[in-house]
Amino acid sequence: MNVHSKGLLITFLGVMFVVPDALFIRLLDSSAWTISFWRGILASIFILGFLYFFQERDAFFKIFRTSYLVLVYIILFGLCAPGFVLAVKLTSVANVVLIIASMPVFAAIWSKIFLGEVISSRIKHTILGVFLGLIFIAYGSGFNENASLLGDGIALCVSAMFAGAVTIGRRLKTISL
Repeated sequence: MNVHSKGLLITFLGVMFVVPDALFIRLLDSSAWTISFWRGILASIFILGFLYFFQERDAFFKIFRTSYLVLVYIILFGLCAPGFVLAVKLTSVANVVLIIASMPVFAAIWSKIFLGEVISSRIKHTILGVFLGLIFIAYGSGFNENASLLGDGIALCVSAMFAGAVTIGRRLKTISL
């Protein structure tokens, strides 16, 4: 399988997990904080179990001794989960999914700022188009009773934070995060 096909497959699988997840969050009759708590607990158990069985015994603590960026990564990544749930509860699922799809744009911006990468003119045009689309989504939230600017804003923050965490992961590629 070539790199392009592998990327498309990973993207497809990611979308197939995010969309139903967002719909289930919307259907649950619980507060955003309750859902975030249980999702966090289950994810923590899964990750710690994986580290325990498949990594060295002190792998979890070894990560913290490597760089302060690991802590920033953990905070950004940790804020994304409750932010996602809160965004889904406050605005339409379609808005959340579309806004989170702007994540590669934020990753390009963070890569330019923090990694010194060059942004091509095609990517700059793409960034402009994505931000125009985000403005259009936000504008539509003012007229839709199932959407809100607050939920859209939280989804935008989730997108930016996740892209920031991914950018830190790229910078610390020698460390297993």
